[in-house]
Amino acid sequence: MLTQILNRNFFYAVTTLIGTIVGVGIFGLPYAFSRAGFFIGLAQLIVLGGVTMIIHLMFGEIILRTNEKHNLPGYIERYLGKRWEVLVSFSVLTGILGSMVAYILVGGTFLNVLLGQITGFSDFFSDNILYLAFWFLLTMFILFGLKTIEAVEFIMTIILIMAVAAIAILSMPYVNVGNLFIFNNPDIFLPYGVILFALAGTVAIPEIREILTGNEKKIKPAIILGILVPVAIYALFTFVINGVTGPATSQEALSGLYKVVGGPIYILGAIFGILAIATSYITFGYYLYETFLYYYGINRMFAHLLIAVIPITFVLLGVRNFIAIISFLGAVMGGFEGIAMILTYFKAKKSGNRTPEYSLKIPHFVYYFLMLVFILGIIYTVAYRG
Repeated sequence: MLTQILNRNFFYAVTTLIGTIVGVGIFGLPYAFSRAGFFIGLAQLIVLGGVTMIIHLMFGEIILRTNEKHNLPGYIERYLGKRWEVLVSFSVLTGILGSMVAYILVGGTFLNVLLGQITGFSDFFSDNILYLAFWFLLTMFILFGLKTIEAVEFIMTIILIMAVAAIAILSMPYVNVGNLFIFNNPDIFLPYGVILFALAGTVAIPEIREILTGNEKKIKPAIILGILVPVAIYALFTFVINGVTGPATSQEALSGLYKVVGGPIYILGAIFGILAIATSYITFGYYLYETFLYYYGINRMFAHLLIAVIPITFVLLGVRNFIAIISFLGAVMGGFEGIAMILTYFKAKKSGNRTPEYSLKIPHFVYYFLMLVFILGIIYTVAYRG
């Protein structure tokens, strides 16, 4: 019985991380890869997948070196001080709220796809109505709490993986390998920010720690598996989309696919998209709720109000450039948080008050190299894409 419980909790932990990571970012990858060249994008995905795994494992070790329970800004304050905590809190909140805006944008688009196929009228509802409907449904789920989120993510993540496999299998006959070697106006750095955004999942690490309480030795393999699965999903999904649509790949991937493979696969892709977005939106929203509640002392009603109102307000005010949003968030906010994580890790190694269940054995020059990459990514994005 104990083994069954531990195994169940391990899979809950893995699916929580997968469900957090695999979100709206997956739909920006094919477009970014098509602009840079598929194989250049794939190489960046593999390298940044390794970088992301290191960052997540570092956060896991930071948590295990600390007796007190916090979220990311709390650990930053514990080891780097209040000023860093304020900066990281701003970065995290901006990243989460920006992500939720992107989720609403793409979720509304996919909802339009489904309703259009069902009713035969592709633009029967206005964009704002669809955005509002999608936003309202997901906001309600945030009220259910962690245990419900675990159950929802476990089920949705399994369905999500099955949907990706189905899309890949059904679209495979339409793949033209030659499309992978065709790209116009190469932009080799475009995938960088999009990939970092698509692989972001540090907000789920404290949840994983909570799920695996009493079995902390499983945190490391849960994180490793929780990163490897999304990287594999992204590689497969991008290969299929780029192989089918080539340089005609659309920003959200699916509208370009529809022109080649037709309605059924398009509908399946839209359903998969809604599932992927929903799992991440719920987890991010719940994380934001806990941050407002426990770290800023905001009462429950006002915390829910902030979570509900801020993302949809930006959408209704006209923020609509999906690729620009996720590229900026990944490169700038993700890069800054990566730097802060490395600095926090150094401090936790020296002044943590708990013996961790695992400790990374990585040469220090690797960490300094990663910080340099993050700094250059921030400078490039602000200077050339800001």
